[in-house]
Amino acid sequence: MGFLIRCAALLMLALPGAALSQGLFSPVVTVNEQAITGYELDQRIRLLTAFRTSGDLNRIATEQLIDDRLKQQELARLGLFLSDEEIEDALTEFAGRANLDYDGFLAAMAEEGIDESTARDFILTATAWRNLVRVRFLSRVQVADAEVDRALGQAGGAGSGIQILVSEIILAAPPERLAEATELADIITNLSSEEEFSQYASQYSAIASRENGGRLDWLPLTNFPEALRGTLVNLKPREVTI
Repeated sequence: MGFLIRCAALLMLALPGAALSQGLFSPVVTVNEQAITGYELDQRIRLLTAFRTSGDLNRIATEQLIDDRLKQQELARLGLFLSDEEIEDALTEFAGRANLDYDGFLAAMAEEGIDESTARDFILTATAWRNLVRVRFLSRVQVADAEVDRALGQAGGAGSGIQILVSEIILAAPPERLAEATELADIITNLSSEEEFSQYASQYSAIASRENGGRLDWLPLTNFPEALRGTLVNLKPREVTI
């Protein structure tokens, strides 16, 4: 969890709620001395509009761009980059969600005033970050149906009272060992027993829970990254996710 917290701590805002009236290529937000321009904000708003996103699009676009800049900085710090094959696969897969090939997807974006670079950055940043999280956060949840019912009964809203029982493996993945860690993660996801998972945690996990075979105490769901919470509460007993 410390990895995500450390990323969040890098955030520096110079001009929250900035307006496009300052000029499309003027900085509206600064993240660790890297500017987000009015042009980027305008493009992200257009992208959100094309995706039929509801809510305050200026706020959502600003928050997303800040998050993306932080992710890009951390990926660069770790030296993690997508291969040409991974880039092609990511772009093709995303376009396929709309039943389009990539050229057709770009044409549809162009009709909305969205540049190819905007679409590519959005897709590839998300893909590279997902690959990193996939290696960094390998978790296992073991919760009986009765325990789920009990935890849900304690919830006061927005999942604030839900507690889960987790066993985890956190794999260290410096650039020179990323391929090895990814292969190991794939092996772990196919483990069939609690004992095997515990053995792998004791041998490979990079954090203190390895001393207990990766097993944690009952923890509030809100202790986990927001992006993982829906996945965690929907897992079946002895199911593994990454």
